Amino acid sequence: MRHSNNTPVAAGTRVVQLVSKAASSISKILFAPLVLLAVTVSAAAPEKAMIPFSGKHFLVQHKFNEGYNAGKGNHIALNGRGLTDTVGHEGAAAAPAVYLSEEIQTKFGANEMVLTWNADVPVGAWINIKFRVAAPGLDWSSWFDMGNWGSGPAAERNTEDEAFGKLKVDQLVTKVKFHTIQYMVEFHGSPEGKHPLLRMVTISYSHTGGGEIDKQLMAAAGGKSVSLKAPWMSQLRPEDVEDEAMRAAGACAPTSMTMILNYYGVGVKITEVGRRAFDPVARIYGNWAFLAATAADYGFSSWVHRFNNWTEARKLIESGAPVIISIAYPKGTFKDDPEKMSNGHLLVVRGFTKNGDVICNDPGTAFPGRGDGVVYKWQELGEAFLGHGGVGIIVKPPVKYPKK
Repeated sequence: MRHSNNTPVAAGTRVVQLVSKAASSISKILFAPLVLLAVTVSAAAPEKAMIPFSGKHFLVQHKFNEGYNAGKGNHIALNGRGLTDTVGHEGAAAAPAVYLSEEIQTKFGANEMVLTWNADVPVGAWINIKFRVAAPGLDWSSWFDMGNWGSGPAAERNTEDEAFGKLKVDQLVTKVKFHTIQYMVEFHGSPEGKHPLLRMVTISYSHTGGGEIDKQLMAAAGGKSVSLKAPWMSQLRPEDVEDEAMRAAGACAPTSMTMILNYYGVGVKITEVGRRAFDPVARIYGNWAFLAATAADYGFSSWVHRFNNWTEARKLIESGAPVIISIAYPKGTFKDDPEKMSNGHLLVVRGFTKNGDVICNDPGTAFPGRGDGVVYKWQELGEAFLGHGGVGIIVKPPVKYPKK
């Protein structure tokens, strides 16, 4: 055997060269694709679906416990922990002290609003909360009455205004878009001279479709799997809701709030929470503002927040805060239980799976296997939640005041 230059070579040398070239070619074939894979492999895109758009929302919080001091009033003072009255009440009834907020200009024309408050109210004392709205070309509405909180009488409330619309227990829905909001708080001290303390007022206002639900292309709120250790309770079991009349009336709201309070270490029972949160005028346990005020009775900060996606809820869960959500849905919404339906129900969101499905404590069943950490498809629960306005109740741990 010879090379092209006619130099003789040993046969064994030629075989080694051929094998070496073949091995080099095989190596290129085997390892080149691995390099390509390393460059092109990427994470799968999050799943997307058309989900109801609950609207455009904005939150205003006046934190008197952190020094907010706008507005005006008579016999009112900030004391470092909140807003309180300075009226002497011992021995006889006195005219209430009154706080009037500044005029709040909205960021956009709104047609829905929910007002909530956090207050410390001693036995025998109470506060009354009202608000009004205004629109270009229209005078102020009448004062919408949210009711008395504390030991006040169960007085009838003004809930309607001919030009604007109606306060539906806890949510204002107007016929025209309003651009200005103002609220008023009356402070009624106890006969023993104990005074209410207003810590915070929260206003959540919205621009919605006015009954028509738009759809939005939404991505799943995927990420790491997280599930908070919130205890599950049932609104249907006597061992959980001892009050038979409360069980019969529907106790998803106080049951959901009790799960969250117990999660934070407050060993309270559903019956006690329900009695505090009960709205004696509307005759319901599910008044959103009264639920937030009940959490505040135990020292927590709580308010209504409107959501229009799952990402916000996931962020709260990842921060350690479970969320109460309000849902409603027709038959066929949940494919695993097509006969299931509700005109209004509250449950606790306590976690998310990696692909964005929602882990819940649902009080609407007596069976732990169907309520304790039940996982709902994010698209289906999105229809029930965001299609019902995206209303949630946030509860944060008790305020820790600086030592004096």
